[in-house]
Amino acid sequence: MLVCECEGRWKQERDALLHLKAIAGLKEWGEKKWVDGTDCCRWSGVRCNTRRRVSELNLSWMRDDEDLGNWYLNLSDFQAFDDIKILQLHDNNIAGFVEKKGNEIFLWQVSLESLDLSVNQLSNDYIISFLSGFQHLKSLDLSYNQLEGSLDINGICALSKLERLDLSYNFNIGGFVVPQGNERFSWQTCRPEVLALSHNNLSNDITSSFNWFSHLKFLDLSYNQLEGSLDISGICALSKLEELNLSYNDNISGFVVPQGTNIYLDNLKVLHLEGLKMDGSMLRQSLRAFSSVRELYMNSSTFNGTIVAADFGDLVKLEKLILDESSNIGNEFLKSIGVLTSLKVLSLNSCGIKGSFPIEGWSELKKLEVQYPIASVNFLLRLKKGNLSLLMK
Repeated sequence: MLVCECEGRWKQERDALLHLKAIAGLKEWGEKKWVDGTDCCRWSGVRCNTRRRVSELNLSWMRDDEDLGNWYLNLSDFQAFDDIKILQLHDNNIAGFVEKKGNEIFLWQVSLESLDLSVNQLSNDYIISFLSGFQHLKSLDLSYNQLEGSLDINGICALSKLERLDLSYNFNIGGFVVPQGNERFSWQTCRPEVLALSHNNLSNDITSSFNWFSHLKFLDLSYNQLEGSLDISGICALSKLEELNLSYNDNISGFVVPQGTNIYLDNLKVLHLEGLKMDGSMLRQSLRAFSSVRELYMNSSTFNGTIVAADFGDLVKLEKLILDESSNIGNEFLKSIGVLTSLKVLSLNSCGIKGSFPIEGWSELKKLEVQYPIASVNFLLRLKKGNLSLLMK
């Protein structure tokens, strides 16, 4: 039987795994138990590279028994795993870290690229100082923890290779500590391309913080406390942004960009504005900053005042428009449908359109591929080679 080598680094890694199991009370899942004398590369949650060194370690749910109490990670217990790239510690009642000694925190995470600490009990005090040494980290998941207030993320932004940062579902993060004066240089290395901040307590002030995140491609601010006429000048500076989610900030009425603000959102392709309560009379003006958007999701929104297709006319690249279950979208909406010449997909399910409706303008939609049915009218629209045919059911 092939077993882990009893000498050198392989033996150290096997022994380190058994040590972790013993001190942390880990309960491995699956049939491949952690048993001394068997091949550790075949154990549950363990994956090795071609050199038979541990490269991925998934310890998620191995310590979710509340009777075990909180787990305070001692990073020195992971020193043996020199080749590890992925470490998953999801849902293990982790409440903090054992104080480091000397440079032990630096010894083991040289190759670590992905760290999942989601669904634990980590607070602000336990995060920054203990993560600053993870210089090769590309993905960090801190969702579903107990981070709160104004979060000082200088230590995280010092991670020069970080591409993905998930801070969602902490519920009480209120913003970021914005660096001042000489601190600016350290923040210029803040390089996440993906930043998830949904389900927190962020207010309008947060938008000014994004000047420091110039590499962002995806930004999720859904389910926060943004409200009123939201100044998006900080977001407009994100020249690499491709997808933005502002959904279910229930009291956003519109978006404003101060005069003279440069807008660099040329790469923005997908915009989520679901569940908002927007001022219909200001809709066109609110959307102008997002002129490059190709997909717009505004389903389940409440509009104060009737809106029309022309309100989306400045979105000259718009290919997909979803307005399902939104209010104050009547038959009037369809009268100007011809201005949306780039449209490929339109969905107006359960929007209250009823009775007779105009068919003028539809022939201008040369690119229309799919027309989701409008439930209250129940029709199917088809465009074939530019010719319009309307089929009533």
